[in-house]
Amino acid sequence: MNGQLEEQPFGIGRYMDAQVRLLRDRIPAALKRGETDAVHQSRVATRRLKAAIDLLEPVLRQAHAATFARTLSKLRRRLGKLRDLDVIRKNLESSETTDVTPDAAVWLLRRCQLARDEAWGASMERPGASRVLANLGQWWGLQEDVEEVRPEVDDLLARSVRDQLESFGKKANRMGEGDNGADAHELRLAGKVLRYTLEMAVEQGHALLPEILVMFKQMQDALGRWHDHVVLTEFALKQSAETMLAHHQAELQAQVLDLARSAVTKASKDLETFNLLWRENGGVIVDAVGGLFPPGETVIPVLPSAEAPKEVAGEVPAEESLKQPEMDPDQPDSTVPPESSHPEAAGPVV
Repeated sequence: MNGQLEEQPFGIGRYMDAQVRLLRDRIPAALKRGETDAVHQSRVATRRLKAAIDLLEPVLRQAHAATFARTLSKLRRRLGKLRDLDVIRKNLESSETTDVTPDAAVWLLRRCQLARDEAWGASMERPGASRVLANLGQWWGLQEDVEEVRPEVDDLLARSVRDQLESFGKKANRMGEGDNGADAHELRLAGKVLRYTLEMAVEQGHALLPEILVMFKQMQDALGRWHDHVVLTEFALKQSAETMLAHHQAELQAQVLDLARSAVTKASKDLETFNLLWRENGGVIVDAVGGLFPPGETVIPVLPSAEAPKEVAGEVPAEESLKQPEMDPDQPDSTVPPESSHPEAAGPVV
């Protein structure tokens, strides 16, 4: 199979190839100019590719998969701080924030710009766009491996979707029940990976009504807003502490605290919105997604190992483990298949 083919001839291959093409298109704008949309789109593409590699890991040649996964991980982390600061800036510029706490918003916007300039400078000290684009050429070797494991993809999808749905449902129910041990951050990341896996299932030809993905995205959006408000809160408190604002400008410090308190309140409301959506639509989603892949045993063969490619200048080492530690790990857990149900008071039974 030639790496220069226009696209992969089957679902997940096409899905992955489209993400690599998007990265090639957006990386220059993200790394050379720091454009907000390009930074965001590049990070999302790396996450989708990570989800696909993790799905196929049991049957891929580790030498190719690990090297490419490492390249994606480095790019994702490199752009992470820029993305967080862009989101903070957007929230600070909102009319609600500037109207209620105008002085605090202006002060934090200046601090945000300084922090972004610093993050951008650190990014510019790392390999340039041309080097990153060259490393994306690692996809061509992995692309052939993906084509070879085509017969195993549906079995892998079945296992992954069942496991992720069970894990996400348990986390969502704990959140809805007000469990103090419930982790909204873990829930948000689990939701992202499940959504990407469902995208791959649809690309693979499994019928899922569009409204199901819309329902799921609404819940994800609520968790995304929660995260944005939490990040803003942390930024406001950190900046005021680092500058000893209370020592020098007490009135401004009080306004910064008001802004942070408002952001925390909004974050709590975002979680309430998620809980409401999960109670209303969770059962429908569980039934629809669970019906794609009824429980069943599968046997997945593993490809013979390939010799790890030698390192060359500018490329990342191949011996790195495929699943690199992330600052925000997004791996699913349970392996028990879900039971269909309709939403109840605390959420659907999964």
